[in-house]
Amino acid sequence: TTCIIFLGIELDTEKLELRLPHHKLLRLKSLLQRWAHFRSVKKRDLESLVGQLHDASIVVCSGRTFIRRLIDALKSAHKRPSNSFIRLNIEARSDILWWASFIEHWNGLSMMRNLRRDNPDVTITSDASGSWGCGAYCLAAWFQYQWPPGLKDQHITIKELLPIVIAVA
Repeated sequence: TTCIIFLGIELDTEKLELRLPHHKLLRLKSLLQRWAHFRSVKKRDLESLVGQLHDASIVVCSGRTFIRRLIDALKSAHKRPSNSFIRLNIEARSDILWWASFIEHWNGLSMMRNLRRDNPDVTITSDASGSWGCGAYCLAAWFQYQWPPGLKDQHITIKELLPIVIAVA
């Protein structure tokens, strides 16, 4: 067959397309229309939404960017019970609005990217921790860097970017 559903995503190798099945697309549209007006939600409901958006972001290439602040809202309530309410800040609500706006005009498909990849000239492998520091490996050399007091409170995305910038430099 040239078209199968694998892990909830339609793969069409003849048309080189990835698609959300129609029923999933309709369910997501309906869910996001309801969520666009919420200011606080139950933790378990937010976990469910994040899961569904993560699933859709397999097909929506830029979608993962607009889940991050929802995950941050969940992280802030990680010790709370699942039936407790989480207040959605303006950033989390704007991510939901982005998804609602995008999904309203999207046809549910994405083109498969070119599967052939040339070997890169340079490979950088990096990682960062929230509390200790970061490190990277590049061109048979490596380094580690412990966070100074001024960087310990920065967001993890900045901490993840720093070893890449240092390796490139």
